[in-house]
Amino acid sequence: MSEEKNNRNPWDNKDLAYKHQKTVEHPNRGTSDRFTVTKFFNESLKDDSDLTDADEANEFSNLPGEEAAFEAFYSDYREDESDEEEDETVSADEMEVDDDEAFESDDDNDVYDEDALYYEDEAEAFEDLDDSDEAYARFHSQTMERQAQYDNQEAATKKVKKEKVYGPILKKMWLPLLISTVVFLSAFYFISPVSKIGAFAVIGNTHETAEQIATTSGLKTGDSIYSIYRNQAKINQKIETQFPRVESSKISFGFPNKVQLKIVEYATVAAVQQNKSTYLVLSNGYVVKDTAATAAQIKGLPLLVNFTDAEVQTFVSAYESLTPSLKALITKVTKTPTTATPDFIAIQLSDGNQVRVSLSQMADKLPYYPSIAKQVKAPQVVDMEAGIYAKSLSDYQKDLSVSASQKAAAASAKAAGTSLSSTTSSSSSASTTSATTSSN
Repeated sequence: MSEEKNNRNPWDNKDLAYKHQKTVEHPNRGTSDRFTVTKFFNESLKDDSDLTDADEANEFSNLPGEEAAFEAFYSDYREDESDEEEDETVSADEMEVDDDEAFESDDDNDVYDEDALYYEDEAEAFEDLDDSDEAYARFHSQTMERQAQYDNQEAATKKVKKEKVYGPILKKMWLPLLISTVVFLSAFYFISPVSKIGAFAVIGNTHETAEQIATTSGLKTGDSIYSIYRNQAKINQKIETQFPRVESSKISFGFPNKVQLKIVEYATVAAVQQNKSTYLVLSNGYVVKDTAATAAQIKGLPLLVNFTDAEVQTFVSAYESLTPSLKALITKVTKTPTTATPDFIAIQLSDGNQVRVSLSQMADKLPYYPSIAKQVKAPQVVDMEAGIYAKSLSDYQKDLSVSASQKAAAASAKAAGTSLSSTTSSSSSASTTSATTSSN
């Protein structure tokens, strides 16, 4: 009973059979076929499995025209389906077919299956592959390379699109954006506490105190850093003028609002004895007369005896041009003027020798001393007044004594001659006066 019910054709149901509706005359639209859709779909439908092929044939046998054609097509479809059901009962051994034939399209009906074509392509792709792991690895590597190429192309396409969108805009807008950024940052800097001095320090000073230098500079916490940067040359010059010991002053700035004043002082190169007091001499020739120098301060420095400030300037200028080894030999300098050379000086050296040279020619002639010192044995006097020659100290002292005696005799003779001439002139004047009186 159940098998008969499953084999029944749903078209056997008289209620579900298609019935041609009567033509109805409508007053406004003319004639039309009435078809009650709601009634048709609200009817209870039975499963196609309840109908048999005979019932389906009987159902569609009475259909005219297009209905008969549709019934014929449906009958063929049902026959094909029944054939497939019979083929399912065949054993698996009898169903083996060639892979190429399984994916061929139906030429009679011109119907193709997309899945079948896909698997057909896959079969062709795997025809040349062996079942070994090497073939699979080669196929897998090729697949991965293709995927990488695709990803690279996609990334490059996105990058090109992005550059095309933002590149022209940035090229046209970079200058206004730059100006706006600079203006904004400048305005923010000037209104923020960062533009004011937060910390101030003085470094490198030895003889001058930091308070004195800070007071002279006029800098203090809270001043505008921009104003200091603009006037830093004037501030440095003011400090260098106020303090003779200061060789240079330099303002440096640190993040975020630190200001540092670096001081470089002149070195002490000599000492000078003036009016029974000794003062230090700086490398610029300045004589520090604020306080007298102590023995510890002048130790190792050349001592200038009875030099004026101008002569000290000349000596320091020549002294700074000498080599360090030659400067280290000088211990004491005295003035020994002669008739021909008023600025003649005697330089006492630590090796026992003495050099006599004019102060104005010291920078030119004194560098020859090292080569002469190799040829003489101390103590020697190297005279560089007219030429360059060396004598022992004793002989040179004798020569100085003879020269002094000769100078003294010449001076006395000159003085005697002057007195004699004055006496003669007096007697002649007296005789002239007496003659005048007698004539009167």
